[in-house]
Amino acid sequence: MFGLTSAQALALTTAQLLGMSTLQVVAISSNAFLALSTDQIAAFSTTQVRGFSNSQVSALTSNQAVALSTAQVQTFTSKAIAALATDAFSSFTTAQIGALINGQIIALTTAQIDSLSTSQFASLSSSAIQGFTTAQVRALTTDLLASLTTQQIRTFSTAQLLALTTAEIVAFRTSQIAALATSQALSLTSGQVAALTTNQFAALTTAAITALSSARIRALSSEQVQALSTFQIATLTSQQISGLSSDSIAGFGTAQVAALTTAQFIGLSASQASALSSAHVVALSSAQVNVLNSAQFKALSTLDISVIGTASLSVLTSKQLQGIQTDQVAAITTAQIVALTTKALRSFSSKSISAITSVQASALTTAQLVGLTSSQFRSLSTDAFNALTTLQINVLGSDQVLGLTTAQVTSLTTAQTLALSTAALRAISTLNIAALGSDEAAAFSTTQVAVFNSAQVAAISTLNLTVLKTAQVAAFTTLALISLTTKQVAVFTSDQAAALSTGQVVALSMSQIPAISTLNLSVLSTVQIGVFNTAQIRALTSAQGAALGAAQVGALSTAQVLALETSDLRAILPSSFASITTVQILVFNTGQLAALTTAQIVALTTEQIPLLTTKQIVSFTPEQFAAMELEDIATLTTGQARALRTNVLSALTTAEIPALTTAAFAAFSTLQFRAFSTAQVASFASAEVAALTTTQLYCFHTTQVAALSDSQLSGLSDAYLSALRHSS
Repeated sequence: MFGLTSAQALALTTAQLLGMSTLQVVAISSNAFLALSTDQIAAFSTTQVRGFSNSQVSALTSNQAVALSTAQVQTFTSKAIAALATDAFSSFTTAQIGALINGQIIALTTAQIDSLSTSQFASLSSSAIQGFTTAQVRALTTDLLASLTTQQIRTFSTAQLLALTTAEIVAFRTSQIAALATSQALSLTSGQVAALTTNQFAALTTAAITALSSARIRALSSEQVQALSTFQIATLTSQQISGLSSDSIAGFGTAQVAALTTAQFIGLSASQASALSSAHVVALSSAQVNVLNSAQFKALSTLDISVIGTASLSVLTSKQLQGIQTDQVAAITTAQIVALTTKALRSFSSKSISAITSVQASALTTAQLVGLTSSQFRSLSTDAFNALTTLQINVLGSDQVLGLTTAQVTSLTTAQTLALSTAALRAISTLNIAALGSDEAAAFSTTQVAVFNSAQVAAISTLNLTVLKTAQVAAFTTLALISLTTKQVAVFTSDQAAALSTGQVVALSMSQIPAISTLNLSVLSTVQIGVFNTAQIRALTSAQGAALGAAQVGALSTAQVLALETSDLRAILPSSFASITTVQILVFNTGQLAALTTAQIVALTTEQIPLLTTKQIVSFTPEQFAAMELEDIATLTTGQARALRTNVLSALTTAEIPALTTAAFAAFSTLQFRAFSTAQVASFASAEVAALTTTQLYCFHTTQVAALSDSQLSGLSDAYLSALRHSS
């Protein structure tokens, strides 16, 4: 058999061929084997085919190879398969290719595999596919890979999938990618996953996508992530979402962002949150915004902040807003700030509060303002504070006002000042009261002024005190008024002083009374002066005494007159003193009378002099008597004359003595007459001398008698002259 020629071999019948043993078949030369017809080749049994030598197999022509049945093909050993010429192998029908078994597939050469058409390759059985080695897989052309059915794809082992190059991965159709089982998708390397086109990645099943590790997710391109459907996005685990790069997050479509579950959203890192665009933020639901943590919220850009919906902002918690930045605060719109809950706003740090703009401040609701702590309120900028409406100012609590800075208080407008509630006013610190501007001070209503406490009133600057309206001053409570310092009292304007009520006047302390300026004292009404108590009268200074006007002096009660210090009394101007009434004169004590100036003595009227008691007359000094006007001297009563001390009489002028009435003159005692000087005696009026008794004449000493003139003596009788001679 070995010596068969090609012609002989061709002449063999199918029966003869089937009758050959495997050894005889193997003995056929390659040339003779090459001459066999397709029918002859098809006639070999599977046992005979299994016995084909490698040289015989390699000699098979394309036509001969096509003639092999699927059963014959399956009997080829791995070596025989490998020995097939590329042309012969590539001529296999899809049925023959589909008949290849696992062991045969492993033996295929790269050339053989590459020679296959896409239809042939697609005809491989699933078990055959599993037979490909990683080297064979790596050698597959992209066209061949693309021809695989979804069923074939599902048979790929992990090792085979890992052997695929990125170019091969990219060659897969989306239907093939979609056919990958979850376990297969999970076996893909980060590089392979990253190589998937956007359409391929989007074609992965949700189960496959959710099975991807964080490392593989992190390797995804932004384009791949963008290709995910909202359903796929929603199925990603929180761990996978947190594994996405910031660029991937930035590449999300608004629908994808909106598709994120709250659980996924919670998992976003601060850097991922910062990658969200304003369009993304607009797409966020209230539920998503509600789960933002403080780090995520802090990472949002100012533009992001400005586009958050009011409904979303209204659900933000204080914990979320704890980390809000100053630039973020400044980016909040008025509509947004109004949407914040009082609790959320209360969570703002003092630094964050300081970033609130004037426009935002004016938009705050009264409930939001009331909810701010005193330290937060203190942190408002002066511009923001100055922008608050009167309605907003009116609702401020005492704790908030107490914490105001001096700069805030001094920035108050007159309208804002007027809007402060009485409770708020009571809480203004003395430091801030002292810092108020004059416009602010002048703006307070009488109702507001009436609630100032003692410490606050004492803290009002002297400048501000001078600008207060008379109605404001009149509104001070007596407790508040008595807290005024002497410096404050001293700067009162005359209008303010004149506006004080009698209740306020009587409340002035002993230290405040001396501080009243002389001008202010002079403008006080007689009613105001009239309510001074005796202690206040005693507290008057000499300068104040000099400032008292005639009407004021005349209005003093007898108790007030009696309370006047001698120094104050002496200071009263003669023109004012002249208004002293007869009732007032009667209560002057001896010390007061003795203290009167000569000018004041001159101011006494002829009606007042006769009313003085002998005790009062006795208190007059020689100088005071010497200053009396002649008409006043002429009013001295006999009782007053009799009470005059000798030193006072000796001080009478030669003009005053003749002014005495004859009755008053005749009332002098002998001791009083002996006190007259010769000059005074010489001034006696003839009528006065004529009125003397012999007893009085008898007491004259010789020098006094010698001083009498003939005209003075001309009216005396012999008996009186005899008395004079006897006295001498």
